[in-house]
Parts: sequence; structure tokens; C-alpha cells
Amino acid sequence: MIENNDTYWAGQPAQEFIQEVHQRIRDFYDDLRDTELFYLIQKSYAAYYGGDLKDRNGSGLMFESSRLSRGGRQGEIVNFKTNHFRNLLKHTLQLATSNKHSFLCRSTNSDHKSQTQAYLGNGILDYYMREKGLNRKFTEAVENGLVLLEGWLHCPWDPEGGEIIAVQPETGAPIREGDLEFSVLTITDVVRDVSLKEQAHDWLCVRKYENKWSLAARYPEIKDRILGETRDSFEYEDYESFNFSLRKGLNNSSAGDYIVTWVFYHRPTDALPDGRMISFAGEVVLFDGPIPYREIPVYQCSPDRLIGTPYGYSPAIELLGPQQALDILTSTIMTNQATNGVQNIWTQKGDDLSVKDLAGGMKHVSSNEMPQALQLTATPVEIFNFRQSIIGEMETLSGISSTVRGNPEANLKSGSALALVVSQSVQFSSMLEASLITTMERVCMAIINQLRDFSQTKRVAAIIGVANRPLQQQFSSDDLALVNRVTVEPVSALSKTAAGKIEIANQLMDRGMIENPRQYMTVLQTGQLDQLTEGVDHENLNIRAENEALRRGEFVQAIVTDNHASHIIEHKAIIADPDARKDPRFVTDTLGHIQEHLDLWRKADAALLMITGQQPPPPSNNMTLLQEQTDPTTEGMAPMQQQPQQPQQPQQPQGGVQLPLQPTNPSAPQEQMPNLPQMPNLPPNAPVEAQVAYEQQQGALL
Repeated sequence: MIENNDTYWAGQPAQEFIQEVHQRIRDFYDDLRDTELFYLIQKSYAAYYGGDLKDRNGSGLMFESSRLSRGGRQGEIVNFKTNHFRNLLKHTLQLATSNKHSFLCRSTNSDHKSQTQAYLGNGILDYYMREKGLNRKFTEAVENGLVLLEGWLHCPWDPEGGEIIAVQPETGAPIREGDLEFSVLTITDVVRDVSLKEQAHDWLCVRKYENKWSLAARYPEIKDRILGETRDSFEYEDYESFNFSLRKGLNNSSAGDYIVTWVFYHRPTDALPDGRMISFAGEVVLFDGPIPYREIPVYQCSPDRLIGTPYGYSPAIELLGPQQALDILTSTIMTNQATNGVQNIWTQKGDDLSVKDLAGGMKHVSSNEMPQALQLTATPVEIFNFRQSIIGEMETLSGISSTVRGNPEANLKSGSALALVVSQSVQFSSMLEASLITTMERVCMAIINQLRDFSQTKRVAAIIGVANRPLQQQFSSDDLALVNRVTVEPVSALSKTAAGKIEIANQLMDRGMIENPRQYMTVLQTGQLDQLTEGVDHENLNIRAENEALRRGEFVQAIVTDNHASHIIEHKAIIADPDARKDPRFVTDTLGHIQEHLDLWRKADAALLMITGQQPPPPSNNMTLLQEQTDPTTEGMAPMQQQPQQPQQPQQPQGGVQLPLQPTNPSAPQEQMPNLPQMPNLPPNAPVEAQVAYEQQQGALL
């Protein structure tokens, strides 16, 4: 290592930096070996695919659970492996990733433009999850975290990705719009500072395997140096070649096609204000400059952390020992059955019986006296019990009960008891799901930020539109400028089962949220509830847009199909501000628009109100809001409150259904009943003065 106490090593010139960073790469891999984490990772990887766990270096035979093999000095042991390790981890992975996750972009403000951009952001994230396979990448990262202690997701911007938008006139080479590139990494692919005691990294160095012929075509000015680069020039080539594949080494038959490239990211700090990003292969520098990202585009997903270190941890490590003990017990039972399970035939010496007379596979024993019968195939029951006990211990350590694995205990009879056991397993895996959600939120925000920072042209994404119909949406970087946060919320897996969909649909129908058979069938078939609230969401966005237009003094048109009550309530709110009331034009325009809603509401057909789920309008007071606001007789006075009129006919029920009325004769004179107030009677034994006052008051009324 070059000693230079005057300059931060990450800020040194490229060639000095290359020497420094290679030393730190060596330190990282040496630390993995010294702490035996590298051995644990190899062993866990082998166990996950049914490998032999007797080899301490983790280099034993793979897929031993797929066959019976011979072991021991003379092949006297029959190796039989049942891979509970993989089964338990697969169930843990399923519990952590089975829930569908909904993405919700948050904007800086609640105005119509901000909310529209947030709605677009939701569609873009859904597009990347579906079309770009990001959902599968998240699952792979979680699986790496379970088996290999850490899973990482690398999300850089690839200028060579995306659709072709132009062609270079000189060379004819295509010019692409650029896009994000997603790759899943393991713990050995992400080098970090081993001296840290926590997972807050100032810098990370990512290992990649790339075809050097493609690199040479991308960087023609250094083509000769790239093609001449080999891994043999560095002391850590054995680490570079280990990539959790079936064979050790990168490519045994075509070692010259792929080389290891590194991308070093340093976030902006006081020592390095602009940060740094440098890509290199061996000693060949491919790119060097300030980091163009808002944060390091490498995101970790790990079930747990190894306290006091910069590494993650996984409960899978605790299952390796029990799995090896289980293999020994199972092999013991299998060896005993295979060795002594074949029938023996006894004859006295001299008997005329040849081995040729016996059926294949049988053994012939000849002696003067019949040997004593031994039950050699009887395996001690303690071995079976201990084997079952180890399986139970593995289920306890992993938090995956036998009920989750489809083999509930005999004492669990009721559905509530089974559900309780399953819920406990789900709760145990919640830590892993929490790590996944945090990773998803950071990655999704990185997608929005990179599209905002690097996208220079109009782009098209196939997002989900009304009623879950595909919609080709065109957008640019400016259309995402107001999105500042992304939250991820898990959606219950109940909506994915047939019984769950039926239950959800029935409950919504009982509560009146499903209004027609089409909505019921949509929930029943897809389990999605977006269609039930999509109309309300669009109505709210429209109301926000109208409020903003009113503030700007623009004309706003109400139509008969509006939800007039919701519009009036929201429009009223914008003139509840004392400062807003100082603008007479703003108040007049808003009240006029509210009056327009009232007029349309009163003129609306009862059938239309019923179809759109609106209440009938309240009774009219024969005075418009503007008249009440500008009446010269009430200038300087609060508007007079109108006394509510007594209904002359029964109220119309919801939905506009007409009730039969009593027939009336318009030509007949209406009898006017005297509207006299009724005096209460005096109590008995009232004083004389009270009786006098009572009689005087009655006379005044008459």
C-alpha cells in the first residue's frame, strides 16, 4: 500500500488510487477468510443444494440429496441425505415475499400537479416491477440474504440501455435513451471497509463480470489494454473466480472471454465533497469522475446483522449443524437396512444346496449348527426419535412450524389453532420482510431519481390505467420533479386465494361498496380493489384541479355528473382562509361556482342521482349564495339565516324513488289554521300572583 498521509486515498490520482483500492479489496477477502465467514457461506451454499457437509472447506460433492452414495473407509456406510435445510429456507422465503406490495409515491405538496405526478410515479414503478422483472430481482436478493448472509441489488444508470432514439451520423452507431440496469449481488461481490463496526458505508466497490470484447467495443481508445487484461496479474484471482456457481473458476474452457471489472462508489463527504465514481479492470481505468448519483446505487437486503461488523447475518447458519446431524442419523438407518435387510438361507455343512439354486440377492450360510437368530434390521427406536427431535429443533430455530410445511401436529384440530401456529411463523419472518420493504423503498426512490436526473427525452411506459387496462403513458424527467418519497406497503396474501377473494367480495357487497355485478366479478377474479376506488380518486384529483384554477382566477365549469356534495365541501374549504376572503373576486368566483353546483344538483334527474350514488339535494331557500353575499340591504351585516321550511310532503328516499302522495285539489281553498302559541298550564296550588299574571297573558294572546 502506498503510504501518503497528506492525501485521502480515495481522492488520489487514478493510478495511485488503483493500487490503494486493490489493497483494500485484498483486505476485504482476507477478512472474510480470517473470520470464517467465507467458509460458512460456502457451506451454506452447498447445503442449500444438497451438498456434502462433511468437508470443512465447503468443497464437497453437490446434489448429494439426489442419490445414495457410499462412505467410510471401505464403503461400508450408505449416505442418505434429506434436505430439510433447503425446505425450511424456501418456506421462510415464501412467507417473506408472498405478499403483494403496493407502491405509493409521495409528493412535496397536495396540489393537483403534485398528485398527478405521484400517480404517474406509481404507474412507472409498477411498470418496472412487471416489465423489467424487478419483482423477481427482489426475491433473488432476499434468497441471497437467507443463504449467503447478504443480498445486494445494484441499480446503476446504463447509457446504452433503453430504446434507440437516434443514430450517429458519422459511424451509424445507435444512440439509446438510457435506462436503469438491475443486477443481484452476493456478499463477495460488494467490497467494503472491514474496519467499520456498523453498516454505514462511505464507499463500496462492486465486482462485475463482463465480456471484454464488449468492453473493447465500448472503449475503442483503450481496446488493446482491455483485451490484454488478465486476472493473473493480481493476488486475489481465487476470490474473483468464486461466484457461487457449480464449478470453481470463472470459465474453464474460455478463460479469455470474461474479465472482472470493478465500480468504486464514494458518497459526497467533507473529505471528498463531490464524491467519486471510478470504473476499472485490473489497472485499466474505464471511467473516473464525481459520483453522478444522489446516493450509492447499491442496496443491501439481509435478514439480520452481525453486531460490531459491517456484515449481515442469517438464521440459516444455525441450521447447518442440525442438518449435518440429521444426515448422520438418516445414513445410519439406511446403512443398517441396506446391509442387513437381505434374507439369509442356512443349511448344514454337506447339504446338497448350491448358491446357484438361490434367488438373486440372497445370502447362503452353512454351518454344523443353526446360528442364533439376530434381528439385525431392527434399528433402535432412540435413533428414530432423536432424528425426529432434530427436525423439530430445526423448525423451531427457523420459525417454520410443521403446520406451515403441510404436516400439522395431531393435537391441532381446529382451524383457529392452525391459523395461530401459521401466524407465529409469519411473525417470525417479519424481520426479513421488513428488510425487504426498506430495500424496495430505497430502490424505487432511486428509480424515480435516476429517471429525473438522467432521462433527457420523452419516454413511454406501459402502465396500468382505468380498470387495470394497459396504457401507453409518455413522460419526461420534469413529470417526476415533485415526487420526493416512495413508501411500500404489503398487501395481504388473502387476496391471492380463491376463498379470500370470495370473502372480500362478499364483505364489500354487504357494505354497499360493490354496486354492480361487473365490480363483483372483478374482485372475485383478481382480488384487486383499485377499481372500486378509482372513480373516487379521479374525482378528488379533479376537485384539486378546480380549486387551483379558482385561485388563479380561471373559469371552472361544473357539469351535471359531478358529485356536487363533494365539490361544494372542498370548494368551501379554499375560502375558509381569512386571507383568501380579502380577495373579493376570488370569493365571488368560488361562490358562483358553488352556486352552479347547487343549481345542477337541484335540476338533476332522480335516476342520475341514484346511479351516481348521490343524495337528493336539500330544499331551496329561494336565494342564491351571490345574492346573499352582495345584498345591499345587508351590507355591513351578517347574512340573515333563513328559517327552515316545514316539509309539505314526505321526504324522497335515497336514489330518487317517488313515494305516492295524497291527491289534492288545487282549486279548493286551503283552510288556514290559527298559529297560536300554547301556554302551559299552571301547577296546582300556584300563588295568587301567578294566577293573575297567567290570566293577563292569556288575554293578551287572545
